[in-house]
Amino acid sequence: MNFCLRFSGLIVARKPLLLAAELSATRRRNTLKRVDRELSKGNYRAALSLVKSCGLRGFGAAKQIQSLDDLIIERSYTPSLQTRLDLILDSIKDSIRFTSSGKLSLLELESLMHRKSGDYILNDHLKCMQHEAGHFLVGYLLGVLPKRYKVPTMDDLNQDELAGGRVDFLGLIEENLIQILKWSTISCLNKNLSHKSHCDFGSISFALLLNYAKCSLLVLSVIVGGLVAEHSVFGCSAGLHSDVKKMYIILKRWDLKEDEAESQIKRAALNAVLILDRQYDARSRLAEAMALGRSVGDCIDTIEKALTDPVI
Repeated sequence: MNFCLRFSGLIVARKPLLLAAELSATRRRNTLKRVDRELSKGNYRAALSLVKSCGLRGFGAAKQIQSLDDLIIERSYTPSLQTRLDLILDSIKDSIRFTSSGKLSLLELESLMHRKSGDYILNDHLKCMQHEAGHFLVGYLLGVLPKRYKVPTMDDLNQDELAGGRVDFLGLIEENLIQILKWSTISCLNKNLSHKSHCDFGSISFALLLNYAKCSLLVLSVIVGGLVAEHSVFGCSAGLHSDVKKMYIILKRWDLKEDEAESQIKRAALNAVLILDRQYDARSRLAEAMALGRSVGDCIDTIEKALTDPVI
């Protein structure tokens, strides 16, 4: 009799918790529907404000690592992580060399030769799913809100061999990157910062430039998120050329020395690897949602429901 009472008490005690969780999930879904409406109208500031105010656990919550030394201190470094990171960095370096020469890499040329086969088209579709999910997830968890995306269907790839996907972000990357890439140089980011209070690059203040420089790790992490996701699932990334080209342009505009550029790329790739490793389930479910053409709000809800690891 006492056991039954205790058991009943446990059920009664859990009901409010379950109800609270359900109400929280319902509020999240309703808010994300409003986010979709604002995005569809082009009201990006309103959409971002809604995302920031509705208590989403994952948005901008990803832990960032500065170097492998941080992992060694935390005792979370493994030789397999180093091996994977080396493979990713080698792929990026090879693609940067070909980008600077204006040519495609051997891996990309080989992939173009086999695009006609049905098996390749299916494989290409699966890679695009994972690639764009990598961009979306890394950006979202680092606090950059996606505003639209495109994942090519099998029909798209059948009709156009070069059909590709994309994720467009609002905020720092989307609004400021295009303007920054128009400048012949922004070397003032790296030289004599303490002696300048304002740099007259059109209507862009030096404060904005300095803020952008501080966010360089975030920008590069989002860019490499796609190819890192492909590497995690398939062991390689045959379609990394466009992402690496963006990275190459950015690093060239920053006027970094070769060792400085390599350090930035390594930190960005490391953070993308760690984020995607921790949120493997979220990436997998997000890729499926994006392949089905779910709304941005639905994709965010998919991520939030899949965040089970205490460390994001």
